[in-house]
Amino acid sequence: KKYGDPKFIKIDVEGFEHEVLLGLTKKSGIISFEFASEFIEDAFKSIDYLASLGYSDFNYSLGERRKFYTHWNNANNIKENVINNIKEDKLLWGDFYCK
Repeated sequence: KKYGDPKFIKIDVEGFEHEVLLGLTKKSGIISFEFASEFIEDAFKSIDYLASLGYSDFNYSLGERRKFYTHWNNANNIKENVINNIKEDKLLWGDFYCK
């Protein structure tokens, strides 16, 4: 309350991203969290949860590239895009961005 909502939240908790995101009760700035192909279903649950809070635009970067892989998209399209990339690279990893 004192400082207002954050503008950017980076979550880096090595596999516990979904549990951390469940602590959010409302949309609050841009959120970034890691994903790995081995645990992509957990990442997709996080995307769906964020969409339920009002996040509507999603993107991702691969590895340490710090460059968006595609353009901002809705939750379903970004998940489909990632699934297609996992077919090409079984060890795909990166960061999701949600706004």
